[in-house]
Amino acid sequence: MIPGMPPRHDPDARPRLADQIGLGLRMSLWTALVVTLVLGSVSYLQQRWEIARELEDREAFLKGLLEPLVTNLEEARDRAQVRALLDDFRQASLQEGFTDLQLELRDGAGLVVGPGLPWYEAERPRVRMHTQLPVYSPLLVGGNGTLAAWQDDARFAAAVARRWRFFGVNLALVVASILASLLVAEHFLVTRPLRGLLRAARLAGRGHYGGLERIAEGGRAPEWRALASQLQDLGRELEDTVRRLMEAERRGGTEVASPSPVEAPRPGPGPEHGLRRELVRRFLQERLKALEASEPGSLEAHRLAGEIWTRDVAEAERLGEMELRARLDDAALRVLEPELFRRVRAFLSARSEGREAWLAAQEKRLRSALAGVAGAEVLGRVKHAAGVYRKMQSTGLPLEGIPDVFGFRVLVPSTGDCYRALAAVHAAFQPEPLRFKDYIAEPKANGYQSLHTGVRAADGQPIEVQVRTFEMHRRAELGRAAHWQYKLAQTEATPPPGGPWSRAWTRLARLAGRLVGRGAAEPQADAESNPPESLN
Repeated sequence: MIPGMPPRHDPDARPRLADQIGLGLRMSLWTALVVTLVLGSVSYLQQRWEIARELEDREAFLKGLLEPLVTNLEEARDRAQVRALLDDFRQASLQEGFTDLQLELRDGAGLVVGPGLPWYEAERPRVRMHTQLPVYSPLLVGGNGTLAAWQDDARFAAAVARRWRFFGVNLALVVASILASLLVAEHFLVTRPLRGLLRAARLAGRGHYGGLERIAEGGRAPEWRALASQLQDLGRELEDTVRRLMEAERRGGTEVASPSPVEAPRPGPGPEHGLRRELVRRFLQERLKALEASEPGSLEAHRLAGEIWTRDVAEAERLGEMELRARLDDAALRVLEPELFRRVRAFLSARSEGREAWLAAQEKRLRSALAGVAGAEVLGRVKHAAGVYRKMQSTGLPLEGIPDVFGFRVLVPSTGDCYRALAAVHAAFQPEPLRFKDYIAEPKANGYQSLHTGVRAADGQPIEVQVRTFEMHRRAELGRAAHWQYKLAQTEATPPPGGPWSRAWTRLARLAGRLVGRGAAEPQADAESNPPESLN
């Protein structure tokens, strides 16, 4: 097994029970579980509230029955009349059907007032339906007492138990119906389309993309169509990558004449060209000093950073001032997106800490692998913060997924040496096929030619290696395929970094700069405020 790669699936291994449950069933079960918890909790709380409310209503009814009796007891003339009132109330309740209603009158000393019948002397049972009212009468010890009434709640408890059983059955039916409907919906919306996608993917693995094409062009959900299209593109890309690798391997042993664009002869640089170049370089250095010295939150800093980001960076690269270009790029990003700039810088610092020795070791390993290619030169580089941000924007990758933070450029005399150097690189490092591009056999529209390959070091760190001839390198740096030309077009078409508020702030800064510029005297403008002609 290749180091760093996940283990392959063993078809003979016995799968676990959890692994045999399909996606649709899992989604249905999880959805039913969540619905059961939410619906069950709400229904349970509502049921308890209704039972408590009904118990309060019964207690209020008992209290309403006792209030006239309390009034009569307080107006009684002697204790015999008190006992008579209690007996009459008892008989009336029996006649009304309240056979389980019990009464008790205690005086201030806690003694029971009554005829001495067993139901008066019995200990009060522990029931939920009970109430008591104060009674004020000179006939009672202490001048006051308490009239309590309680009712046997066995029938009420049985009714509550029936209601809970009905609640459980009702909840089970609701959950079962939800689960059944989810299973049907999941089957038609998830399980069946997913099985069709898996079948189409298996056929695509054998080179037949008709199934994926039908799904991508069919009437299914947009997510399935997008996934099928992505799988189809991935399969095509894999096929093209393998084809390029095989063709590159065949070219490695023979000298191949690569298609190269015919460029018009460029006039040699005269004295005026060198003077203009020096003026542009000094102008960019002054702009860099001004931006690095400015406050990131000021209007002028945002205006200047936006111009540097969209124009001056490409100009510095056109001059071949790569260090100046990186400083301009980082200074602009520091103003336009300070939080992101700090995060990228921290990420690069963590990645680059102690990497000097690591880079030296990888360069030594690469040079050793290229020992059989005569005249090969190796150049190394580490992306700067703004370069990482631009890569994130162009590829859509997260910060941790940028694969070419570290890279090398290999320059060789001939096209055949390019492919021999590529074979040597792949023999020395672990290649990543999906990151291989053969721009020699298939140049870019602007004539750019080079071999791009992604490899991994022994510790798994990704590295990008570019292989090209010295002539290809010259065209890429100074000719029609120069990197700064399409970078300039890309930056002009792409808004500066930052969210809507940051971009609005930059536009406001530019407007303020124009207004201030109009109010100033134009004849007094110097080289620091007006760029040389080559920048316009």
